[in-house]
Amino acid sequence: MLVGTNNAVRISALRGIGGLQDSITEDMATSLVVHSGRNPDTGARWRSVYTPDVLAVGEGPSSWTDYFTQQHRWSRGTDEVIVTSFAKFMWRLGFRRGLHYALLTSYYPLTALAWLLGAANAVCYLVLGAKGVQVPMHVWLMLYVDAALFQVGLYVWNRRHNTSPHEDAGSSGLAGMLMSTLSTPVYVSSFLGALLRRNAGFVVTPKGDSASPDRLLTFAPGLRWAAFYVVLLISAPIGAHVHGAMWAWPAINLVICLVPPAIWVGQEHQRRRAVPPPASEKPAEEPVESYA
Repeated sequence: MLVGTNNAVRISALRGIGGLQDSITEDMATSLVVHSGRNPDTGARWRSVYTPDVLAVGEGPSSWTDYFTQQHRWSRGTDEVIVTSFAKFMWRLGFRRGLHYALLTSYYPLTALAWLLGAANAVCYLVLGAKGVQVPMHVWLMLYVDAALFQVGLYVWNRRHNTSPHEDAGSSGLAGMLMSTLSTPVYVSSFLGALLRRNAGFVVTPKGDSASPDRLLTFAPGLRWAAFYVVLLISAPIGAHVHGAMWAWPAINLVICLVPPAIWVGQEHQRRRAVPPPASEKPAEEPVESYA
């Protein structure tokens, strides 16, 4: 896939598709159109070549506000492409490229959909007392653990090919996975916005000295979901719908929603303690008379 920050594109390929595509994730949308087209001179499909050489060094967001803004733009643009135009490109891509893009674009919408289905499932039981299919615990664990181990094993295996110069060789990448998990409420907002066809503007992620300050509104999507899960957990004992396993999902999601603002509050507290108090003015000294 074309990565918008570091790339070189043949001008004739861009002209052949009408230029950069109109999307808040123009790199992914442009990449999809290029790879589904052909070079008019040769009739062959356009190819992309990845090089691990460090040809340019980018800088990422340094505040929660800018990070969530970036994640919203990436997820919203991907969701919009899937909702509006992905299907018509699938048959042009061929099997391998189609599979690649299907897997590549599935993360944001599937993460949001899993969150929404989990919330609906929690409401059905904790509020209404409705139950689904009863599955023995050992069967459920067998199916779930196998899938989880396969996913983690595949991720660890692929980490052998890590080429990020800012990460140590053999690093686990758990920090990145955690940051993506903490962004799930943002992915949900983006997914719903794409489904409802709400307008979304393009925002360049501020970097370095231009970083946006964090404030409570930064964490609004997570705080709204946190309030929702608090209500669920409180209403469950009132309606006598208490079950340890059914509490796990809303409890974990509540933690996910509250971790970013908790980290921010802790960082603000440390920052204020580190600022030295203003020096008090010294009183003027009285003149001293000298006698010969």
